[in-house]
Amino acid sequence: ATDIAMKLCFNPKTGEILGAQAIGQEGTEKRIDVIATAIKLKAKVTQLADLELSYAPPFSSAKDPTNILGYIAENIINGHYQLAYVQQIAQLEESNAYFLDVRTPFEFDTGHFKGAINIDIDELRDRISEIKVAKDTPIYVNCQTGLRSYLAIMILRSHGFKNLYNVSGGYSTYKAYIYQLNTSAKIESVINQYDDISNKATANVYEIDVSGMQCPGPLLATYKAIQTVKQGEKVKIIATDAGYTNDVKNWCETNGHTLVNLKIDQNKYIAEIIKGSKTVENNAESLIKSDQKNATIVLFSGELDKAIAAMIIAQGAAAQGKNVTIFFTFWGLNALRKAGHAPVSKNFIEKMFGFMMPQGSKKLPLSNMNMLGMGPKMIKSLMKKKNVDQLEVMMANAQELGIKFIACTMSMDLMGIKKEELLDNIEYGGVGTYIASNENVGTTLFI
Repeated sequence: ATDIAMKLCFNPKTGEILGAQAIGQEGTEKRIDVIATAIKLKAKVTQLADLELSYAPPFSSAKDPTNILGYIAENIINGHYQLAYVQQIAQLEESNAYFLDVRTPFEFDTGHFKGAINIDIDELRDRISEIKVAKDTPIYVNCQTGLRSYLAIMILRSHGFKNLYNVSGGYSTYKAYIYQLNTSAKIESVINQYDDISNKATANVYEIDVSGMQCPGPLLATYKAIQTVKQGEKVKIIATDAGYTNDVKNWCETNGHTLVNLKIDQNKYIAEIIKGSKTVENNAESLIKSDQKNATIVLFSGELDKAIAAMIIAQGAAAQGKNVTIFFTFWGLNALRKAGHAPVSKNFIEKMFGFMMPQGSKKLPLSNMNMLGMGPKMIKSLMKKKNVDQLEVMMANAQELGIKFIACTMSMDLMGIKKEELLDNIEYGGVGTYIASNENVGTTLFI
């Protein structure tokens, strides 16, 4: 699947559709044909929401992008929120407008509006008290494309906030609006400077194709590729994940590398990166790093979806150059258990605990829609189809990246879990070990 960027103009008083534009790949022209037909038949913009259009579940959703335009128009006409456009962002930032970014922290770290407050949409209800402004203060809500910001606006309205704006098209549209592709002259200039620093040509390019991989796969592949080459050498990454284009520029800036080219070739996103930066010396230790170099995750949950989220975030943090530690405690220890029974001696209570708890990552239930084990099977099947690694593979990849796994010995003792039952190559410790990993930390998550 690839993104389609759409723009629709309509008369807010009469509902008359005035025109539309769309940019995208295969299937984009279909949406313009539908809207053109609606204009010819003098359909109102709100009628777009009710159009019946062809689809097949493996290839698209039941609600076509054309339907979504109708829903957005309805929301505007009915006064659910107002729209803010990407052209206004610079002025809003200068005026210290209140931006609420409801994406995940990982997405937020790849780029955000100046002064934005980040509260994940899944946490907004519990953290509503953190929005310390008057109920009539203009609040500009954004996510990646607009859906989560709409949901956030509905939550804010239910708590009495009145002056709400949805950033039209989300942060991805803003990134496209301000993005400037490097010219060949600038690229040549950067390469020449690298030749001066490293005293070697950059003709040898390390190329890796990660087509089909989902986030954070392409970014992790970029991280591994950069580790393979020497200072001043070039890496070429070929991806199909549209989100990669938004992440790689910020990743390069954060980690001191230079993105010399980023282009689209049909449905491929191709990034060329030179290891290091023209502002650093020719040694690996001088790469620009954040002072807060550590990241820790406490995995308390023994549910499959939450364990997967922990591994995705951990790998993303490792790809950003963080030293990552995952502290497995209480039910989270089940993700570390080996499949099958280990030959260990246990008392009656310990045996009961062991019998009731899932044995290993393959047996973890879902937090919702478990459906007697059918839910996890469906999720794993979808992950396989979407080229998303299974939890066991994610855990192995995490350890390969140097992410430290610590099993809480206190929880092991309380729950009757023995070392022989847990995976190899993990560490054991208590709160003191976790706190030691928490020194100089920039990210701490409790899952």
